Amino acid sequence: MHILAPALLALAALFSAANAKSHVKIKLSVPTLVQCEKAVLHWKGGNPPFKVWAQEDSRTPDGISPIMDSTPNRWAEWKVDAPAGTRVSLRLRDAKGHWVKTYAEVFQGKDDECVNLAYPDPPEAARPPPPNEWKITRGLEFVVLSVLVLAACVGIAFVIGGQPKKGEGERQRGEYVQVQGGGDPHASHEGGEAYAAAGRWEGGRRRGVPQLAAV
Repeated sequence: MHILAPALLALAALFSAANAKSHVKIKLSVPTLVQCEKAVLHWKGGNPPFKVWAQEDSRTPDGISPIMDSTPNRWAEWKVDAPAGTRVSLRLRDAKGHWVKTYAEVFQGKDDECVNLAYPDPPEAARPPPPNEWKITRGLEFVVLSVLVLAACVGIAFVIGGQPKKGEGERQRGEYVQVQGGGDPHASHEGGEAYAAAGRWEGGRRRGVPQLAAV
């Protein structure tokens, strides 16, 4: 019993280490894969250098696409040479043996000149790539932002246009003529004397001493 205990502990430690290698926190991000178009893979975590490759989703894959044999970066570019309609397994392994894999479908592209013939014929017909959700979202954001900016400009113009001009309603100035005389009020020079006084108005109040002049 005393001999078996250390052996069991050693086996448990080996199992834990092997399990940890496959469950280390490495996150691999894969974009939409289109036949014969470039795709950039990104990942987080792990210890460089990294090995990255793609293969058909099979236990005994015929089609294998080396992407990076050894890279210190946390990104890799792959010109997708798997035929459209293939379900591929993208795999990454770091310097300490930690690994991660993810699956993706290859969509139909514009040409097939780069296709790796080692891949078998896909079991399903190829599909066109889905619309780019990022572009749609950015387009909607641009429209909303444009509407908000336009509404703000209209509001500012309305506020500025609705205000009275500088001095209007506050300071009013004008010339006035006061005519005094006798006789016929419609006569210009006959039947009496007329006097004119020049003055100024400010804020509706008369200012200054009027100057009298004979007309």
